[in-house]
Amino acid sequence: PWQPMALLPTRAALAVVAAALCDATAQGQLVTANGTLHQDYFLTWSMAQSEPEDAYIVNVMESIFDHWPRITMTSKARMRTSMHLMRWMSRVGVPGDFAEAGVWRGGHALFMKIVAEYVYMLYGSLRRVWLLDSFFGFGSGNAGLDLVFNGVNNSAEGWEPVVDLFRSAEQLHENVMIMRGYYKDSLHRIPAVLEFALLRIDCD
Repeated sequence: PWQPMALLPTRAALAVVAAALCDATAQGQLVTANGTLHQDYFLTWSMAQSEPEDAYIVNVMESIFDHWPRITMTSKARMRTSMHLMRWMSRVGVPGDFAEAGVWRGGHALFMKIVAEYVYMLYGSLRRVWLLDSFFGFGSGNAGLDLVFNGVNNSAEGWEPVVDLFRSAEQLHENVMIMRGYYKDSLHRIPAVLEFALLRIDCD
């Protein structure tokens, strides 16, 4: 089991901000849990989009999307983006785990987990999939901060439904790392030496 490791709050915040900047600039850089950036990999949008689409994964995506918006509000286009990025990173050997910051009911995180298992069969190197969320929104005292999008309340309803979703899909494996709490608290429990190949940020 992971042992909690002390991180400076500023470094934990930097890891998230740096990942967001990497996504915005399409640099494909690696971010460690202490905020370190690596520039060994350069990823362009066209490179990611050129990855082939496997019928199995597309069927999984369609199956999850059939339950929209009950378990996810992610669009097919964004799910495809995750699929292409995860496959490209696995094929070229970008080290690090996959993570989602902002899990809600777990539909997209489940998709990432299934894709992670699939690219492991193709290229080896099984990665952990981290689920980062408070799982209770902003709390009862700040209920007004939880937004309604597409007619659906974005506030989380606990982490148990996410666990049940993964269990029902037979994907609740030991490489699924669920980190409950606000990021300023949960990131402290991630080992400082950890690298994220992909950190998907979809949160308030």
